[in-house]
Amino acid sequence: MQTNIALLAKRAIGEALKGNWGTAIELNIQILEKEPTDLDSRLRLGKAYMQTKQFNKAKKMFKEALLIDPI
Repeated sequence: MQTNIALLAKRAIGEALKGNWGTAIELNIQILEKEPTDLDSRLRLGKAYMQTKQFNKAKKMFKEALLIDPI
């Protein structure tokens, strides 16, 4: 399953780099469904929500990331 998550993460990063924020959001959500404590995908999702002006969702993702890793 880790390989699948790694592939999804790679795709999510690629989509974000291309500015395809909607697809990046979908891919990061898929990762979190499989691994709810994945800090990197939560941070990527927060960034993608910011880019799509979904600020409340972005704030929620960043707060949840802080709960996972306060440092």
